[in-house]
Amino acid sequence: MSIPGSSLPPLPPRPDAIQPRMTPQGATTASPAKDVVLRVLLTVIAAGVALAVVEFTIGVAVDDRAEAGKAIADWYRTAYGGAVLAAVGACLLGYLAYAGGSSARAAIDASLGAAMGIATAIVAPFITDPIVEGQTAEWIRMIPSAVLGGLFGTLLGFAKKDLRQALVSGIAGLLAGACARGVVLLLDVSAERFPSWMVSYLAIAVLVATFIATAQAIARVAWMTVVDGPLTGKQFIVSNSTTTIGRNYQCDLVFAKDPMIADQHLRIDRDKNGNYVLYVAPGASAAVNGQLAGSAALRHGDMVSIGSTALRFELRNAG
Repeated sequence: MSIPGSSLPPLPPRPDAIQPRMTPQGATTASPAKDVVLRVLLTVIAAGVALAVVEFTIGVAVDDRAEAGKAIADWYRTAYGGAVLAAVGACLLGYLAYAGGSSARAAIDASLGAAMGIATAIVAPFITDPIVEGQTAEWIRMIPSAVLGGLFGTLLGFAKKDLRQALVSGIAGLLAGACARGVVLLLDVSAERFPSWMVSYLAIAVLVATFIATAQAIARVAWMTVVDGPLTGKQFIVSNSTTTIGRNYQCDLVFAKDPMIADQHLRIDRDKNGNYVLYVAPGASAAVNGQLAGSAALRHGDMVSIGSTALRFELRNAG
């Protein structure tokens, strides 16, 4: 039997599951700032590699870029944007799944993020070029970068099927894109010179990744902090109306590094009033505040133990 409302395959009985246990006293958790920093550093490295690949490719394909004409200039602008945003999207969406130990889920999320980045780089010029054509004011030149960042952040949120995250990420991306153009202006990088795109898109990569990752961490409403087990210190945002947890890569929160967790172990439902209820899959076992439970209403600070992992459920607006 499977968890109601899920498309994952049925769970087999797990007679070998260990008894859930409470978190040991004194357990510490990592600050969400650590994950933000790691995601940004990973993004910078990936964006740098992406830019190097595009630079090499364009260098081979175009002998004299200064004389190549507008069509080629537009092409390499899109190539730079697509490469950088693909790297940013792949890192932002794939990082947590990879941290959870699921290479399959990380690959899927990273591919989805990369696709959103490429789509943004292709679509954004159609929105911004008519606006800035013929304009000379420097602040007008911020519009393309702002639209690029805003559209990208919004698409990342929709990719995760989370309207709230789409709004938050979209606003963060919009601000990041505008700031990135400001960085280019402060560095006095000529818009006519080829290297300006490298500086501009590196700035976009760093700022978009930083703004979006930070905004997601600040705007989160509910999350699970791992306080004991293979992923101690990691935090997973509970953002969907139904959030599934297990080892299977199809789950929303993947804990592949804990062999005692079932493929599909439990789910957390959120109702329209913002109440959260935990349901344990048949054949699996879980404890809430040290008591075995098949289902339980979750409150801020409740401890949930599954397999060899202990989680603390947290709410931003806890009363």
